[in-house]
Amino acid sequence: YTNSTTTMLNSTMSTVYFQSGGLKRSQVQYLNSKSTATLNMNSFPMVDGSSFEFINTSIIATGSTYAIYYTGSTITDGSRLVFEDSTVSGQHGLYTNGNQLNAGGLLYARRSNFMSTSASYYTMYLYGVGGKIDHDGSNRHSTGDVYINVPSLASGSIFALNKSS
Repeated sequence: YTNSTTTMLNSTMSTVYFQSGGLKRSQVQYLNSKSTATLNMNSFPMVDGSSFEFINTSIIATGSTYAIYYTGSTITDGSRLVFEDSTVSGQHGLYTNGNQLNAGGLLYARRSNFMSTSASYYTMYLYGVGGKIDHDGSNRHSTGDVYINVPSLASGSIFALNKSS
């Protein structure tokens, strides 16, 4: 997608794949939507000020390994992965595999729930080489680990866990 906006409004989906291509100066929004299986983003980079936003959306991947699986891609050059008032739940909640969060990229989370099915899985697994995390104390995490391996986070990054359950 280049120079485009795509909105899923009041949608119900099962497994969704975003593969190859990616976003360039574009925006994808899930608004008031529900997914009942994994959202796979494979080889789907976000560059040049793009955003992928989950607003008032539930991704509840019952019986699936991942709620959101983002692999083989990057979030860079002023692009953002956004969660506001949303629920992400699976064996693993949000799982990024590979160098996803890079210089100029942002993971932004507000008033959202990240859940895993047990303590042996991750509510959030973030991997990258740079970028910024803005995850304030308004978010909740269930039992399960939070793993962050982003050695060169930008200054001003926030990761607060004030309200875990």
